[in-house]
Amino acid sequence: MQLSSSEPCVVILTEKEVEVSVNNHATFTLPKKLPAAFACNNNVIELSTFKSRINHPHQP
Repeated sequence: MQLSSSEPCVVILTEKEVEVSVNNHATFTLPKKLPAAFACNNNVIELSTFKSRINHPHQP
């Protein structure tokens, strides 16, 4: 899944470990159930697995 946002940052909480890549750089593992904050402005974040629905604060 690819994540991008016009917001300055996003917080991701996953149910299981996922591989993450920011701007096509080397991947790293995000541990399960550990909140992680990412700067999103002009960044593209790739997540290997993401089953949860993403709720944007400005959308219903």
